[in-house]
Amino acid sequence: MKKSVIRIAQVAALSLSVLALSAQAQTRAFDPKVYQQMDTNGDGKVSEAEYRNFMEKAFDKLNTSGDGKLTPAQSANVLTEREFALLDKNKKGYVTREEFMTQVMNDFRKQDRNGDGFLSLN
Repeated sequence: MKKSVIRIAQVAALSLSVLALSAQAQTRAFDPKVYQQMDTNGDGKVSEAEYRNFMEKAFDKLNTSGDGKLTPAQSANVLTEREFALLDKNKKGYVTREEFMTQVMNDFRKQDRNGDGFLSLN
């Protein structure tokens, strides 16, 4: 069970983090299982705080070295080299927590199409 939760977090965090980088970003939907995990209060929508919390935990799970730097090796199962390069804004060969969180929170705002501060499955 723990492995499947970690895998879902890995896939969700990094696939969602690159949504804004993809031409398909506007048409890709949330996996309902991932969405349910993000919606921690069960109200049927994901707030910015829930999204941030989920993504911070996902980064921590991926960053197995615990040094705050996500390497290509740590993300190889969920990111292509190109996607990793797009996240690596400063081109140092790793993605910092700040780079990651900046991207995923920008993605949140882009996915919040009606601007209400929440994401929904619809």
